[in-house]
Amino acid sequence: MVTAKTFMEETSAPGTGAAFDYQFYYFLYRLLNMKKGQSIGLEIRDDVHSQLDNDIQLLFQVKHTIQTRTDGEPIALVELDSDLWKTLYNWARVITDPKDGRGHTPEQLAFVKKTEFHLVSNKSISKRNKFSRLIVEYVDYTSPENLAEIYSRGEELYRSTSDEKIEEYINFVLTLDEPVFREFFKRIFFSLKKKKSSSR
Repeated sequence: MVTAKTFMEETSAPGTGAAFDYQFYYFLYRLLNMKKGQSIGLEIRDDVHSQLDNDIQLLFQVKHTIQTRTDGEPIALVELDSDLWKTLYNWARVITDPKDGRGHTPEQLAFVKKTEFHLVSNKSISKRNKFSRLIVEYVDYTSPENLAEIYSRGEELYRSTSDEKIEEYINFVLTLDEPVFREFFKRIFFSLKKKKSSSR
C-alpha cells in the first residue's frame, strides 16, 4: 500500500545551480554553528531545518536570486515577491497538512508554537516592503492592532495583484484559522542581505 506523502515530503527536492549552492552553503553555515544537543537537516523538513535541544524547530526557506540592480547589488524583496508569498504559502501548507496529522486547529497550533519560520535570501531589504515591515513590527510587539494591520495589508495586496499564483498564495495564507494565523506571524523572521552603505 502506498502511503500519501506529506506536503513536506512533496516539496523536499533540491534546487539546481546557484540556488542549490546558496542553500547548501547556508546549511554548512548552520552546521558549523550548531551547539550540543542540536540537529540539522537539508531538504527534509524544509530547505534547511534545525532541531534545538528544547524541542523547538527552526524551518529555513532559502531563496537565491541572480537578478541585480543597476549598481550590481541583488534586487530587493518586494511586497508581491513570489519568494515571499510562496514561502508563506509553503509554511501555511505544512502547518495545515492533514497527511501529517494537522487537519484541525489544535494540532496546527501545537506545531506552530514549537516552530520558528525563517526566510533567508540574498535579496536586500526594501523600505517600500510594507508587508514585511508589518511582520517585523508584530514580532517585536504582538498586539491585536499590529496583527490586524498585517491581515488588512494582505487583503490589499490580494486585490492589487493580477498574478494568479500570488493570489492563490495570499488567499491560502489569509484563510488560516485566526488563532493559527496569530501564532504563525509571531514566529516569522527575515534574514536578508543588507545594502552596502554608500561611501562618501
